[in-house]
Amino acid sequence: MTKNRFTLRHRVFARFTVCVAIAAAVPAAAQHNTAQAARYSHSTVAGKALERSVDAYVRDEMTKRRIPGLALAVIRRGRIEKVTSYGYANAEFSVPVTSGTLFQVASITKEFTSVGVLELVEAGKLKLDDRIGAYLYNLPAKWQDVTIRQLLNHTSGLPDIINKTSESLADTPDEALQLLWDKPLDFATGSQWAYNQTNYMLLQLLIEKVSGLSFERFCEARLFAPLQLSSPTFGGQVIIKQRASLYTAVVVGADPPKVLDRPEIYNAKMIPMLYSAGGLNISIEDFAHWIVALLEGKLIGKTSLEALWTSARLSDGHTFDSYGMGWWLSLQSPHPAVGGNGGGRASFFYYQKDGLVVIVLTNLLGSNPESLVDGIAHQYLNPWDRVTPQGSLDRADNRN
Repeated sequence: MTKNRFTLRHRVFARFTVCVAIAAAVPAAAQHNTAQAARYSHSTVAGKALERSVDAYVRDEMTKRRIPGLALAVIRRGRIEKVTSYGYANAEFSVPVTSGTLFQVASITKEFTSVGVLELVEAGKLKLDDRIGAYLYNLPAKWQDVTIRQLLNHTSGLPDIINKTSESLADTPDEALQLLWDKPLDFATGSQWAYNQTNYMLLQLLIEKVSGLSFERFCEARLFAPLQLSSPTFGGQVIIKQRASLYTAVVVGADPPKVLDRPEIYNAKMIPMLYSAGGLNISIEDFAHWIVALLEGKLIGKTSLEALWTSARLSDGHTFDSYGMGWWLSLQSPHPAVGGNGGGRASFFYYQKDGLVVIVLTNLLGSNPESLVDGIAHQYLNPWDRVTPQGSLDRADNRN
């Protein structure tokens, strides 16, 4: 866990201040930004009743879970139907969440990275079954034959550069490679599935090598600028304008998980070499527009999307059905869904047969946003069956 550089007296005062602020903010979180919500409001009686039901559910859950701020988007059949902001981006100063507030979406960044890789595949720059060693030469010999597909779907077996407390063991790719060089594989490549941040560090290096651009510049040029999205940016503890402050309801890295008596300020560390794994900050408005564009085929084609949403296949022929390439899957449900979770504070799922997307962004680590997505989807889907992938709720998804 990132440690604050304060004296004990300052830490105690800061904890007291934020606890009081969040306690005051939660009841006020019931008041969402009605001016922004009106842009997407329903005109029918049934539609308005549905909106009121969703808002009441969100307000109630925010109070129960002590969530300072939340942004919600609902997309149905390709149309953004609801974008609503609730509560505070900064609890200490009562700064409200707006549709332009940036949230740290942590591992949801992997969905964006996977789309970027498939763009390069469509452009003929690489193939999914190419060896990573064909592009990155300075790698350990036992890493050379790992394929790009195996990096995307976490079947590489590479040792993880992130430790059990969600901290990186190195600050640069060179340091990471030096540290991991002589470590054995966790398992034979392709034989098992294990969530791993080293995979996405290498994918970032791959994107930079093939495109000739920094990872941030590639994403801006290929994933955001063509859609006229201005909010997405990368960074952790750096100052980013309009970004929500981050809080935690749990002791970060505790195993088994431990819930705090009261939420505390949390300074999430994110180093540049892992931006592709968890470094994205984005507003709910831009996230919703990005998803619409993705589903309309404006970023990659349908065949590429289906590839991302195909279960990881192991070397013995079995599949790991909860994960594709950068995306969590729940394909056996009566309401099949694909999507992602990030850092215990952000979640989104696309219910394919229903044409429904629900995006929930919060500024509280430990808020269990995937269950909020469930609850909101419940308002729209009937008959109801749980749709969020059960396998996604593991320790890996609470990483930054």
